[in-house]
Amino acid sequence: MTRHDPRFRATARRYLVVALAFISMQTYASEWMYTVRPGDTLWHVARKYFVNFVYVPRLQALNNIEDPHRLVPGSTLRIPAAWLKSQPVPVRVVEVVGEATASSAGKTSVLKSGDLLQAGAEVTTADGANVVFEFADGSKLILRQDSLLRFDTLSAFSDTGMVDTRARLQRGRVDARVAPLKGAASRYEIHTPAAISAVRGTDYRVSADRDQPVTRAEVLAGNVGVEGGGQSQLVPEGFGTVAEQGKPPQAPRELLNTPDLSTLPTLVERIPLNLEWIPLAGALSYRFQLAAGDDFVLLDDRQAVQAQVRDVRVGDDGEYVVSVRGIDDVALEGLDATHRFTLNARPEAPFAMQPRARAKVRDPLPQFQWSTPQGAVAYRFQLTMDDEFDAPLVDSELDGKAETQPPSPLEPGTYFWRLATRDLSGELGPYGDTQSFTYIPPPPSPDLEAPNVDDKQVTFRWPAAEEGQRFRLQLARNSTFVAPMIDETVSEAEYTLPRPGWGRYYLRVATVDTDGTQGEFGTPQEFKVPFNRWPETSLGIFITLLLLAL
Repeated sequence: MTRHDPRFRATARRYLVVALAFISMQTYASEWMYTVRPGDTLWHVARKYFVNFVYVPRLQALNNIEDPHRLVPGSTLRIPAAWLKSQPVPVRVVEVVGEATASSAGKTSVLKSGDLLQAGAEVTTADGANVVFEFADGSKLILRQDSLLRFDTLSAFSDTGMVDTRARLQRGRVDARVAPLKGAASRYEIHTPAAISAVRGTDYRVSADRDQPVTRAEVLAGNVGVEGGGQSQLVPEGFGTVAEQGKPPQAPRELLNTPDLSTLPTLVERIPLNLEWIPLAGALSYRFQLAAGDDFVLLDDRQAVQAQVRDVRVGDDGEYVVSVRGIDDVALEGLDATHRFTLNARPEAPFAMQPRARAKVRDPLPQFQWSTPQGAVAYRFQLTMDDEFDAPLVDSELDGKAETQPPSPLEPGTYFWRLATRDLSGELGPYGDTQSFTYIPPPPSPDLEAPNVDDKQVTFRWPAAEEGQRFRLQLARNSTFVAPMIDETVSEAEYTLPRPGWGRYYLRVATVDTDGTQGEFGTPQEFKVPFNRWPETSLGIFITLLLLAL
């Protein structure tokens, strides 16, 4: 059989195909599996996906294809990833909360929703800010506050669904939700100064410390390969690792379990928001996050030393999701516990001003006063002696001034009151915090006994007081007590004074309670000092001197 024999040429072709297939299998370990469609030829496939037509004979050999123009629909072609052509694809900004900027080609701009960023762009977030990005394959990444991220590579391999995404986190934190990677050419990596985190479809978090080259990776779903110091560490779901620059990543460490959020409310009617949950064993602190509904955007993201947060930032009324996780002794953040609640806090209730909380009120017709929230046109006022408000004594709609009084004098006892605001649209908001006060009537005025008047002094007496009470006494020449002769506060239930000159006098006494509250003066008592001594008047003195002269 010679070289010109057709059988020789056919045999040679078969050996060439086998040889090329062997070479290809050794050289191209990463492959994309392509499903043949009706009408496909190797040339059609190459035109659409390959960098160069030179790979067509190699593809034919790799897949043992006799006729490159006749492919079986539904069959599978093995295509080395290195042969595929790629093109740059931008990353889309889904949402921006707070202040974030993007720098590219020497220009810096404020980042906003809908922006498209190309490879080489660098994004910085301010304190309290976060940005959500979406990649060509649907993967999402959220850049947390006070972070710096650079997109090194953003590309896709035609319409194969395979992408090459590589980002560099210089400092801060990112949360990644990576779609399952399609094909061997797909890549998703986050580089930090201390390590590289590579995934193939997972949820995980990566942080890079600002002050030292330390990286932390926490895996919530799937597996993540963390490479550093020339070694790799596979971190499974529910575990995390810490990597220092120049050192291998630490052995995976189990993340803290989810905290118990059963104490959090499902309906919130007060802002600002204050929340408290059950402490988690092993947690030195907590990561608290708040999002509106199922949105990936955070309205609040903070670290709490204790199992509570105060003054949480919220938006409009609606549905919210709280996420809390514990932080262990190496600063790895654990598994998230989530809690949903409905915010219905608007229009906001007024702040109660008077009477003060738990005050003792002496006026049977106390004055109620409160603040005026913006947009308020009316108020709903309720007053009751039952803190459940099942049967309010007063339940009225008030227009105009932010004040009112009860329609009739109060009986002694403890009362509860609350307010709600009605806005311009007619909507009545939730009631504010319930306030309480106790009405204690002023102490009764004592009943005076008839005064004891002798030649030298006058003594007044009245019933003894309760322990700690005192008495205010006034003595005057007139029943109106204008410019009283005596105005004193005494502790005993009697008062003695030197006998005054003859004439008509008026005395009245009021009880002063232990808290300094003075009751009403009792009915004034009139008494007379008789004319029984000459020197008591100027006329008597004159007559006496006249008689002595005679």
